[in-house]
Amino acid sequence: MAVRGYFMSEGATVTLGGTAATVSECTDLGDEKVQLTVQKPEGFAGGQVVVEVQEKGKTAKHRADLGQRTETLYYDQTNLPVPEELDDWGSWQLVGFNGDVYCLPRASTPATEVIAYDHLLRYRPAAQEWERVDLPDNIVKFKDLSGMTFTASDISGATLDGALVLQITYGQVLVGYARYTAEGAWETVDYGYLVTAGPLFGTLASDGDDLYVFGGLAATTGDGGATSTSDSTAVYRVDLEAEPLSAPEKCGELSTGRIRPQVAYGNGEFAVSGGVSLSYQMGGVAGGDAARGRRRLGYGREASRRVARGRVGGSVVARDRDGAAGLCGGRP
Repeated sequence: MAVRGYFMSEGATVTLGGTAATVSECTDLGDEKVQLTVQKPEGFAGGQVVVEVQEKGKTAKHRADLGQRTETLYYDQTNLPVPEELDDWGSWQLVGFNGDVYCLPRASTPATEVIAYDHLLRYRPAAQEWERVDLPDNIVKFKDLSGMTFTASDISGATLDGALVLQITYGQVLVGYARYTAEGAWETVDYGYLVTAGPLFGTLASDGDDLYVFGGLAATTGDGGATSTSDSTAVYRVDLEAEPLSAPEKCGELSTGRIRPQVAYGNGEFAVSGGVSLSYQMGGVAGGDAARGRRRLGYGREASRRVARGRVGGSVVARDRDGAAGLCGGRP
């Protein structure tokens, strides 16, 4: 690696994160600026480290992000194919199911456009190929009692009870659900809710016991009948066996509203980050939240003691984590 600075020589002492590194070459760059070529110490893994140079009793320090170490293999496979559809979709969610990776189309700017989606994408790791998975017509489209037909404009998903569960937003009117089994069979679900009962464009996730919807676009109707929309901060638990058109159960609160956020689950905790906001003219949302489901945490005072900085809202505790990285694909 190269270290550039002033008033240094080949006799300078360099440490990376407190570990000595060998100076193998010193190059004069002119105007008293030089470049030291430094051999990384054995076992050096990169990342954010303090680079310290000592020369003739004087010390200079600089905190640097040195990235990955070239001798380290960070991925089992690289240069994998990217489906062309992502250029048109704009945003997406990746979900692992039955040994494959499913790419689900998300609404890019849900407040202003409705784009119809009629298929998913599936990646077969063994073949290193993407393939199209068509949605049945009775899942792609929804017809209301007046005969109007709405098409799928946003799809989110999670795995539960051995199936890939899809949450489908139809236009900006209704949210419905469907199941895709490991055998490749589609199953319709009677449950769904109207925009007045729950969020549109939320992200579906599961802890293995329940389904949750994080964030989304909330619509409210005023006394005069006018409808307004805002970023949803709510977390809902979804019961697919519930009465059709009944409202999902609100069970928690995020620190800030996020439309179609990125959500991942691991070690008993959800990580919620990214997404877009009406407040930022559909720009990306910074920071993130950590949330735990009821079965993993419990209720009331005991839950509050265990996550002292969190906010208990029925069954999900969320606490702000500034700078959390985005998860699982998609644009901001």
